[in-house]
Amino acid sequence: MNSRKTTRAQKAEPPTATFAQSVRAKQASKLLGVGLSTFWRWAKERPDFPKPRHLSPRCTIFDVDELLAWRDAQQVIA
Repeated sequence: MNSRKTTRAQKAEPPTATFAQSVRAKQASKLLGVGLSTFWRWAKERPDFPKPRHLSPRCTIFDVDELLAWRDAQQVIA
């Protein structure tokens, strides 16, 4: 008889590739290399900045692919 207990994490299915990777604002600001205040200012003031997705009133996420595409578009060719 197997006496090992199965945890909730073991029962969960791995995420599928159909969902885009998302991050919270703190992680997104680190990804872009700016402070959290600067990140939120950009989200508010820049019309070309990736739009946030609100999962709940206190949980906002950003799509990683959109953030990286926006960052790459900001680079100036010297």
